[in-house]
Amino acid sequence: MPAAAGALGYSDVTPGLVVNDTSYVGPAYGIPSEASREAIALLARREGLLVDPIYSGKGFAGLLDHVRSGLRGPDDRIVFVYTGGLPALFAEFGDG
Repeated sequence: MPAAAGALGYSDVTPGLVVNDTSYVGPAYGIPSEASREAIALLARREGLLVDPIYSGKGFAGLLDHVRSGLRGPDDRIVFVYTGGLPALFAEFGDG
């Protein structure tokens, strides 16, 4: 069992496969993708969560695509790691 899980009081956690897929980076580093913009809007509307357009927005866009395409399903355990970058959200969607 991972030490972090034990520190949180979980005893039934076993390590699993970590998927690192870079195909959702978009046009370039620092440039939001259309998929990240859609993911940001969906997550904000549906869950009230704000993610940035550079890291977490692109990561969530990839997660959405994996779910929509059937690569991940309702029985999969998924941990989405929010990496911060919230100030970039305001630069992308704010007034300037």
